This record gives sequence, structure tokens and C-alpha cells, in this order.
Amino acid sequence: MGKFAVLTPILAWSIIKGLQGRIRMGRIAAIVCGTFVLMLVVHFIRKGEQDEAGFLDVLATYVYSPILALGYVKPVVPEYTAPYVFRFFYAMGNFFGLSPAPIDVISDYVYIPVPTNVYTVMQPFLHDFSLIGVAVGALFYAFLFCILFSLAVMH
Repeated sequence: MGKFAVLTPILAWSIIKGLQGRIRMGRIAAIVCGTFVLMLVVHFIRKGEQDEAGFLDVLATYVYSPILALGYVKPVVPEYTAPYVFRFFYAMGNFFGLSPAPIDVISDYVYIPVPTNVYTVMQPFLHDFSLIGVAVGALFYAFLFCILFSLAVMH
């Protein structure tokens, strides 16, 4: 599911350029379809030999499993504040010898029913601040992306 970190900027760029009138809608549709196909190609290249999941199984895993699997992930109770949300700052502090080592963010596989290693944008907020953190984190991301979108449309 880490492919989204690479493929999402491609989609965001093409949609912003389309809204600016710099790319026609037909080309945006082609980019979106091409990105989706590229995501699936990368998945099927990376999958293991024992993985017999077909196209619909893979699609269902990408769409439904993150939110379900998140409920099965057991958070580590650390000795410091908000280790998931502020992980970057702990990593930088640790590099300079100012703070403890950052928490490991690689989740174990959960079986829902197929093995899924899940990490969603909600996980840090949920584990550090419960459901209130998810709401505040969503508002933060909404505000951030609104600013980025506004800046992109203005230029």
C-alpha cells in the first residue's frame, strides 16, 4: 500500500493542472487510468509466489482493508508524548542525541482475511490521541491541503 505515496502526487498534479486549464480532461482521465494500472502492475510484480489473489481480491484489499486492519493493530505504549504523530521530530532529536529513539512504525500483518500490512493516515492520530485525534488530524490535513490547492490554483 506504500505505492500510494508515489502515485498520489501524480494524480494530484494532473488534477491541479486540469483545474488550471493547463491539461485537458481527456488527458487527466488517461493519467488517472494509467496511474491505476501502474499501481496494479507494481502490486502484481511485487507479490509473493504464494499470493494467489486476483484482480478483485487486490482491489477489495486496497479499498476495505486499511480501516478494518487498523482496529487490529496493537499500539505500543511509549514513555513519551505522541510518538506516532511527532515521529519525525523524535527521529531528528535522536539523530542529534537530544531525544529517545523514534517508535517503530512498521505494523505487523493482520489477517482480514488475507494478510495485510496496514499503515493509514489515521493511525498516528488514533493511537496518540484517540478518536479526537483523528478528527483534529483530519481537520489539520484538510486545512493544509486547502492551502496547497489554493496556492496551486493561483499560480
